[in-house]
Amino acid sequence: MTPRFGTEERNMARLSPVVGFNRISPQMVGWHKTVQVDHMGPVEVTCSAGRDQVVPHGIDADVLFALTTLYDWQGQPQNGQIRVSVHDLCNAAGLSHGGTTYERVRESLQRWLLVTYKISECWGTPSQKGKWDFSSLTFGVISSLRQKDHGVPENYALGKFYASTFLEITLNASLIQSMVIGHIRNIDINILKNLSSPLTRILYRALEELRQIPGANSESYTIGIRAWGDHLGLRTLVIRNDEAVHDTLIKGKVPQTEILSPSKIRRTLAPAHEELIKIGYLKTSDFIGRGSEQQIYYRFGKVDLPNSIESDIAN
Repeated sequence: MTPRFGTEERNMARLSPVVGFNRISPQMVGWHKTVQVDHMGPVEVTCSAGRDQVVPHGIDADVLFALTTLYDWQGQPQNGQIRVSVHDLCNAAGLSHGGTTYERVRESLQRWLLVTYKISECWGTPSQKGKWDFSSLTFGVISSLRQKDHGVPENYALGKFYASTFLEITLNASLIQSMVIGHIRNIDINILKNLSSPLTRILYRALEELRQIPGANSESYTIGIRAWGDHLGLRTLVIRNDEAVHDTLIKGKVPQTEILSPSKIRRTLAPAHEELIKIGYLKTSDFIGRGSEQQIYYRFGKVDLPNSIESDIAN
């Protein structure tokens, strides 16, 4: 059986590096954000998709969670390599099984293989006496990806993922170093399996990180609506011309993006809020104020899942 708890590297959790939408424009090849969501200081991140790719979004957050989880479950090998079937990777991510999911996982791994992040003075390392050191770095997430297939159908399509497809995935050294020193946090896969959308799962993991930062209030969390939309990647392109987007890539820049309006952020988050309230993770999600000055006030509860769901995963 799949263990109940997965593992998240806490810098990636705090940086929230995935656009929250399940679908994005093919022109979304990069973004930049500077936002403050906690008392630790601002988060400044620039994301650049690889060649012929778009930026990580939606299900990519689940796949990243599966990668860090599997690295931890497999004993944190020094070479950073994860060895896993597509079937077991989906289990670690809390995803369903089937050809459509396997194809989405394949596409996601390609994005993680090619994406580059530039982090400015917000990659944290816990130091002595409870203090933190922050640094800047530029890094990817996956250093190498190898696919092996055994017992595939006669009409096997080159590069396609099946449940039995075996993967060898090597994580970036920065992620490995952070996990080895213990900068990690458990996430209940049982809860993830009960959440229906990538955005709800992104929201859940983001809130779990923020409520567990040293000195944070574990009972409630308040944030400005625009800052929250920025942090969760609820953004759209300002430049929509293909030639302009191509020009930004040639010059090593990222396209200009903008955060959704407060009303659109509210509508986008509404289903995720409803799900998290339904399972008991949130008691309430209230909007205080009007327009761009609105704040979101979360009160945390205690998850209460049906026994039929809990029994699916070993404790």
